Formats: sequence, C-alpha cells, structure tokens
Amino acid sequence: MLVDSLMLSAVIQELNSSSVGSVVQAVQAVAPMEVALLIQRRDKSKAWFIASAHTRYAHVGWTEQFPNSHPHKERGSAMRGGGADTDRFAEGLERWLKRARFVSAEQVEFDRLVVLRFVNITPLGERKRYALWCEIMGKHSNLVLVDDDTGAIVDALKRLPSSVNRYREVLPKKPYVRPPTGGRSNPLKMERDEFLELCQTTDASVDRWLGRAFFGMSDWLITALTVRAGVPAWKRVNELKASEQEAIWEAFVWLRETVQQGNFAPTIWRGVDGEIFWLYPLPSSSFASSFIPHPS
Repeated sequence: MLVDSLMLSAVIQELNSSSVGSVVQAVQAVAPMEVALLIQRRDKSKAWFIASAHTRYAHVGWTEQFPNSHPHKERGSAMRGGGADTDRFAEGLERWLKRARFVSAEQVEFDRLVVLRFVNITPLGERKRYALWCEIMGKHSNLVLVDDDTGAIVDALKRLPSSVNRYREVLPKKPYVRPPTGGRSNPLKMERDEFLELCQTTDASVDRWLGRAFFGMSDWLITALTVRAGVPAWKRVNELKASEQEAIWEAFVWLRETVQQGNFAPTIWRGVDGEIFWLYPLPSSSFASSFIPHPS
C-alpha cells in the first residue's frame, strides 16, 4: 500500500496525541526490513510502534496488538525475525532505546520523513537523546537511529557506504544527512504570490507538476486537490485561467489547514469480497467524480 505524506501526517497526529511520554519496553524484528517497539503509555496500556523500510510496503504506524499480519509475508509463515540486517538493527534499538521515553513524532517538510524522538538515561545517569529517522521512500526507504545531541548516526537498518550512495554515507558514527529533496518544496509553506508565479511559468500538466514540484504528493492526494479545485488534472498549468489557478491555491490552503488542525477522516475501501484494499485519511467524497475526461 502506497504511503504518502498526508497518511504520515495523520499517523503522527495519533502518535503525538496518544503516546507522548510512553516508555519503550522491548524491540523486535517482525518481518524483513520491519521492526516493532513495544511501548507502555502513561495509563499503563501498551501498544506497538511499527516502522518498515520494505521496498514495497514501507510505512510507520502503531497497533495495540502484536503486528502479526504483513502483506509481504506468506500467510501462516513465522513472524519472528526479519533477516540478518533487521535482527541486527532491532537488537541495537533495544540496547539503546529500552526504557527510553517517547518524546514526539515529527514530519519533516511534509516529506515522507518521520522522526521519532526519544530520551533515555545512561548507566552513568546522563540524559541521552535519540532520533529514529524513518525514510519512507520506496526502494530507497531506510530506518536510521541518530544521536540527537551530536547528529551522528548510531546505526541504520540499511548501511550504505560511499561506494553504494555517493550523496551520503549511512554508516555508524557518520553525520546524518537527510535524503536529497529533488528540488521539491513544502506545499504547506507555499505563499500565494509564489504559487501564482509558478503557475505562470510552468509548462506541464497539473498532476505532473504537483508530483514533481512538491513533497509528499501521491496520485490520491493529487486527485483530492484537483477534485476540490474542480480543475482537470491533465490541463497544462500555464494555460490555466486565473480562476483555476486561484482554485488550486485554495485547495493548497485547505490541505494546510487539514494537516495543521488535524481534520482527518480515516476511510476504508473494501472490495466486493469485503477485503480491505485501501485506506486514506480523507472521506470518499474527496474523490467523487475525480476523473474529468481529456477532450478527444
């Protein structure tokens, strides 16, 4: 299931509203490229943080039951362990984060970057801050534990030397560098005048422009924005009427308010067999009449 920035925003809101102050009790590798942190909340209830860097199913979330159902594992297969790299990383997380207190979850620039922050006390009584960077980026997904006091990498699920990644080394003791931005901007911080100026100079279809110019845009989120604006996704940006440009801008304002105010409406889609095939933090009405035909 594709995870975009709006879905991550909704998850972060839930984590910050329900789990701040929780204490990490254990860490387990539950599937290839996936770990789960058992936490105990202030009210003594327990939950599992889930973080996956799987090539197809990377995600961040939480559940109150042990995560025992994964789309990338065969039904009935054993759930303990996730391979050498995942087991190594989970063991390291337990060593550094066991008894740590969860401080906050943060999304960076509306990108598919989630930072889970923790505070622990060392055997010498010193306060130590850690940040678990969850990079939800398809085949480039990764989980990286960083010393939040020094910015140095403690460990990573996928260790990447310079021979593999020229842009950044992802290795213990190396400074953490976030993934490249690709020149994208944060749609939540866009100013109206800047947006309208871009509309005048962009020679691309609306959907392609949104996907390439801004962080976190999936087909579903682009559809929700264009449906709300009433603008065909295939129309070229520099050919939009002034009223259409304003309509897309107003859709951006709606997106910003939705995220900042937490106005999410989690919705589940089921097939004719009753099986869940999709979920999204917007109502189905956001996608009604979503396909405005291209003139033939």
